[in-house]
Amino acid sequence: MKKLIVLWLLPILILSALSGCIGEKEETETISLPLKNVDPIPVLSVSGTIDPKPDFFNQTTLDAFVYEGDIVIFDASDSYDPDGNITAYGWILDEENNKGTGPVVSHSYIIDDKSVSFPSIAQIILTIEDNDGSIVFHTFNLGIIQKEVTFYLDVQSLKNQKPETGDDELKATLNKIRSTEKLNYVLATPIQLPKCTWNATIFIKKSIFSVVNKVSLVLYDPIGKKIAEAHSQLRLFSIWKEKTISISGVVNNQADFESLELSVYGFSIGEKISILYGGEKASFICFDFSS
Repeated sequence: MKKLIVLWLLPILILSALSGCIGEKEETETISLPLKNVDPIPVLSVSGTIDPKPDFFNQTTLDAFVYEGDIVIFDASDSYDPDGNITAYGWILDEENNKGTGPVVSHSYIIDDKSVSFPSIAQIILTIEDNDGSIVFHTFNLGIIQKEVTFYLDVQSLKNQKPETGDDELKATLNKIRSTEKLNYVLATPIQLPKCTWNATIFIKKSIFSVVNKVSLVLYDPIGKKIAEAHSQLRLFSIWKEKTISISGVVNNQADFESLELSVYGFSIGEKISILYGGEKASFICFDFSS
């Protein structure tokens, strides 16, 4: 009898155990992982630059151009952080390590070596930092253009610095009734010229009886190709001892400028005609790139 009761209760116990297992919910543990920080986004706007860009520079690596001495304003206030806020702005404005802070800074640029081909290039570096300590760098390449450059006539050369007062006069001798006397002036290093205007001031000294009726200038590149020419016509029989001659012209296409040829037309009998190049009467040629 006892065996029968046990056998009868056994299925009931098994079903009860199984129903308990099926009804019990499995407990799981949830682990929260920290979200990855999103870097801040730099947004830079620049004002004070040449707009539109000069068409004589085909340099896609430069973001903008500015004339030497003009103030440029760099504005990063539209920068943002997708998952926080920006806490710091830093600037390196040029190779001389001029720095700035804050969302907006301004700076002007000076070209020290006027004899180099231009534009000179300044790389501006902006850094922004968010509240999670992420730092992002942004670079901006700025081309710096001289508004003008002046070269002074010296003994067979063109120089950036005005010759000292008291230097010898440069002679243009027309003592054999020759109609023209040519003088050449050469740059130590050629300079790249864009399309531009130029003007020259030549100081001339002569005797009353010498005659100068025209002065001309011709500009050449390093291989001797003419890139510009202009002249000043004078009255044939005007009486003067010293005169300031103004000559202006245009460089119509981008070119490398290396030398200048000055020609004096007229005649002199036993006298010399002098081109002055020292002190307050220093002859020069000036290229204007902003026109």
